[in-house]
Amino acid sequence: MNTPIHKHIFQNRDFKGYTLITATKSVLSKYAVFSGRATRSEYWYWTFGQTLIFLLLWMLGLALMLNLAPPSRVFNHVLTGESPMLLWMLFTLLPSLAVECRRLHDTNKSGALLLLNLVPLVGPILLIIFFCKDSQRGTNQYGPSEKYPEGSDRDGLVPPGRIPAP
Repeated sequence: MNTPIHKHIFQNRDFKGYTLITATKSVLSKYAVFSGRATRSEYWYWTFGQTLIFLLLWMLGLALMLNLAPPSRVFNHVLTGESPMLLWMLFTLLPSLAVECRRLHDTNKSGALLLLNLVPLVGPILLIIFFCKDSQRGTNQYGPSEKYPEGSDRDGLVPPGRIPAP
C-alpha cells in the first residue's frame, strides 16, 4: 500500500474521520452552530446522507402521488407527494447551512462565501472546490483543527526524501 509521506507526518493519529452515522450525529448535535470547523469527511458524509434521504423521500412522494390521491385533485395530489420531502428540507436547512459554513471555516475562509450560491453556475462550482480542499493545519481564526491539531506537524517529522517505517 503506497501511502503518501505527508499522511505519515502530519495527520492526528487519533483522528479516524467520520462515518455516515457519526457525521449525521455531529451535524444534528450542532443544529444551528455556525462557528467552529467541520472536516471534509463530516461535510461529505452529511451531504451523502442528505442525498440518500432526499432520494428515498422523493420515491415515497412519487408513490403517494400515484396511489393516494385521485387524479381529479391535482393540487392536493402534488402536495401530498411532495410534503415529506419539503418537511425534511425545512428540518435540515439550518444544519446544512451550518456545516457548510463550518467547512469553509476549516479551510480558513469566511462563511459569507456561501452567498456565492447566488451567482449562477460559477458560484456553486467555486464552493464545491472550496469544500474539497483539505483542512488548514493547526489553529486558525475559527478554532483548532480536529484533523491536524496544534503541534502535529512536528511530531514524528520525517526528513524530506526519507520514507517512514510502516
